[in-house]
Formats: sequence, structure tokens, C-alpha cells
Amino acid sequence: MKKIVASLFLSLMLGSGLHAQTVNQGDQIINLGFGFDPYYSYSSVNGLRKGAVGPIVLGYEYIVTDKLGIGRISAGGILGQSFYNEKYTSFLTDYHNRISRTAIIARAAYHFDLPVKGLDLYAGVGGGVYINHRVERVVTPNGVEHKSTSSGASGGHYIFGGVRYFFTDAFGMYVEAGHGFNAINGGFAFKF
Repeated sequence: MKKIVASLFLSLMLGSGLHAQTVNQGDQIINLGFGFDPYYSYSSVNGLRKGAVGPIVLGYEYIVTDKLGIGRISAGGILGQSFYNEKYTSFLTDYHNRISRTAIIARAAYHFDLPVKGLDLYAGVGGGVYINHRVERVVTPNGVEHKSTSSGASGGHYIFGGVRYFFTDAFGMYVEAGHGFNAINGGFAFKF
């Protein structure tokens, strides 16, 4: 079975041409996707429940260089929106926190020139700012409700790797994993 899979993979690579270029200097790529943060969602023994939605991701990249070594360099950015919930009870008092986080991240990536037409494998780094808005609601045992809000900004990083596959010259799908911005996100990719 391993020999069959290896033979199919090798024939796919050779059949697609040894110099297939999925991205070229001057190409622009827009990603529209949705992410997951599995590290944030959990329940604990003491009743703490956390949940996350998003981020909803809008990304842009411009392929800056022609071939450098075994690939090309891109520059761009990401705009992401995430929502978090925390609920727990302590001494008959209910706590419910809602947090929204807007991420604005500049990034650069290296796109490896692979011999498979339509495949774009890349890795990179980014940095930017997270704008956080927090609403805290506390309900005491006698039914009195206290509510407070706070906002702030903090620096953030993003180390990532991803893969895109373009079904046509202009449309594809992507998946990206990383640390900082989120654990994983994926969706549609548009190249022009």
C-alpha cells in the first residue's frame, strides 16, 4: 500500500510539471475564513466554562519578490474578530464575562515553490495589536446585578504555517495553523 501511495504522489508531482508556479511576483491574494481556538474552550471541576467563537478572518497578501531561493516573499495583513464567554459560580454568585477581540496584524510569509500546480505552501510571522472589549456581569445571591465594561489594547504576535490549493487561477481554499492570533483557521482564497 505504501508503494502505491508513493507512486501516485510521485506521478502527481511529475505530471504537474517540475516548475509549476502557483504564486508569482505581483499576485494579490485575499483570504476569507473562520478560525477555531480549541485552547480557550473548556469546562473545569469548579464550574468554570469558557467558550470561543472565531476569529472571523479577512487577510490580504501581495507577492513582493520574484523567486528567492526556493520560493517567494509576501507581505500583507489580517483583520480578525473573536468572541469569548466565561461563566462560573462562586459562593452562590454568578459571574458572566463577555469579551470581544479585534486583531489587526501585519505579516510576512515565505511561499515555497513546489512542483505541484495549484499548491501554495507557506510559513511566516506577524505582529500587531489586539483591541479588547470586556463586559462583566455579576449576579449576587439576592438577585442584585452589577455590570461593568472595560476596553484596552495590547500587542500581539502570530507565527504561522499554511497551505492553499487553487482549483482555478483565481479561486482556492486554505488552512492555516499558528500561535498567537489563533490555533487554526481556514476558508476561501481569491487570487488576482
